[in-house]
Amino acid sequence: MSWEVSTMPSKRSFCNLTLLRKNLARFWPLWGGAALAGALLPLWLLLNLSKYGAGHVDGVEFAHALYTVAVRVAPAVCFVYAILCAMMVWSYLFSPRAVGLMHALPIDRTCLFLTNALSGLAMLLIPYATTGTLVCLIALCWGFLHIGAALETAALIILISLIFFGMATFCAMITGNAFAMPAFYLLLNFLFPALEMLVGSISQLFLVGVTSQYMGTLECLSPLLMLYSGMDTYVEDGAAVLLGAPVAAAYGLVGIALLAASFVIYRLRRSECAGDVVAFRWLRPVFRYGVALAFALTLGWFLYEIIWDSLFQRGSYADFVPMAVCMAFTGVIGYYVASMLLEKSLRVFRRSWPGVLTVCAGVVILCGCMRFDVLGMESRVPRQEDVAQVTVSYGGRDITADAGDAGIVSKVLALHKAVASDADYIRDRERYEANGYLHLRYYDSDGDTLLYRSYRLPVSEERMETPGTYEYLLRQLLLDPQVMLSQVELPRGSQILEASVDDYGTGSYANCSEQEAQAIYQAILQDAGEGNLYGIETIRSGQGYPAAVHIRAIVDDGYDVDNQSIYLELAPTMTHTMDALLDAGLLSAEAVAAWDRELGGTAYGTVSA
Repeated sequence: MSWEVSTMPSKRSFCNLTLLRKNLARFWPLWGGAALAGALLPLWLLLNLSKYGAGHVDGVEFAHALYTVAVRVAPAVCFVYAILCAMMVWSYLFSPRAVGLMHALPIDRTCLFLTNALSGLAMLLIPYATTGTLVCLIALCWGFLHIGAALETAALIILISLIFFGMATFCAMITGNAFAMPAFYLLLNFLFPALEMLVGSISQLFLVGVTSQYMGTLECLSPLLMLYSGMDTYVEDGAAVLLGAPVAAAYGLVGIALLAASFVIYRLRRSECAGDVVAFRWLRPVFRYGVALAFALTLGWFLYEIIWDSLFQRGSYADFVPMAVCMAFTGVIGYYVASMLLEKSLRVFRRSWPGVLTVCAGVVILCGCMRFDVLGMESRVPRQEDVAQVTVSYGGRDITADAGDAGIVSKVLALHKAVASDADYIRDRERYEANGYLHLRYYDSDGDTLLYRSYRLPVSEERMETPGTYEYLLRQLLLDPQVMLSQVELPRGSQILEASVDDYGTGSYANCSEQEAQAIYQAILQDAGEGNLYGIETIRSGQGYPAAVHIRAIVDDGYDVDNQSIYLELAPTMTHTMDALLDAGLLSAEAVAAWDRELGGTAYGTVSA
């Protein structure tokens, strides 16, 4: 008897339809509930159309509505919904019994990963597809469907879904703990902007002029924030315009790359890591030192504020050694907390001294880099050719200069350099001698903030007479008639409507007629031309009278009517303006005399008497 053995070529399956259907059937409450909630939108639209008709709706308005949903609603919804879908399809990775069962099935890991990934994406997109289909059918029946906008919106939502599901899947691959996965997901989305804010906040405790104002330098590493800041929609020239589609496309490609990286990690992942906070041993040091850094930057700063700053700190700026000690102490606590989570035990102190020393050394180095300005943040002054516009604010006086006002911009940069070079002088005297706030903001050609600095300056009359000091340069800038005129001159063709005075001390408000307002405006121009808008006392103390004059005007260029205004705080040196305000009855001699007494009886009070 002869035996014949027949062989059949095996087929490689990349998607198991049985498992796909099982996933969709098992988790139907998630995507079914989301689809039901989404169906409320077309129901609301149908009821409104049935009641009011479609006379007020056209294709442009429909397209703008679709874009608005994609730009304003979809990122936040996908951000939350993607992590829920990912937690469902990858839930077996967090249980030793479940992962053992799944990996014992006659399905290799490639097929298993692709099937579960498709299941998650399907659950993520089904509610959008249901809602979008119903809305488009209603729009088609009522005659305002915009096919191009519908396709663009669908593509945009798919791209947004890819980035957030890719991030959620990547987090599922690097952890074996169901509670750690959403925490890692939040960190992956907001880690770098949060670090920027924390480092900026702590840097302002050491560096003169540096503020904690969020500049968004690392915002591109946060998809949710970047999608909201990089996308927009509006209607122009009878058409709906969508901005930022390339941003969504770039993040969609990043989502595909994260899914590919997750596939590689999944192939290398051990089943025994189910339940672990970190699924790979090489990630454990990253987790330990990352948690230590987070504790140092947050709890260390808080500990310094409640213990040292409130009781022992003498100046306005942080003391390096106490801050380093507080940050090192809390960093070590974070290191041990991370170790306990990784080892699932409280016995983590033995042989931990190398890690503790590493944390302490790293925190001291980081704190030292901020204190001694290794990156040059304190001394940074932009180049004049990079500045498209600069605004200066001091003592209620605002100065704005464009690149065309090269002389003014150069004076502002010279002042900024002088202030930055005197940082140690300001640091030593700022808390007890500062009497004026200087704010500098530079803009680039795109209108974005190039640099922002805020200083609390000690200003002395002696240094005002010393060339090269920042007080001298500040005085030269503020007393420059060209600067003054540039801030109070209204555009040609302006029609002055009224003038008013706001008294901060009493809260009173008074206005006058158009003719009197014109006289007050001419008096302001005369004071500006003579360099009288800011006096020495105003520069030294950073304040003038507790009142301001407000002139309102309109400009009609034949195409549009634009509102213009001047809001100027009063100073004793503004003699012409004060005379005009007194003549118009907006001020009383008694009030001015009282202000003069508060300022030491200087300047205008003796004249007006």
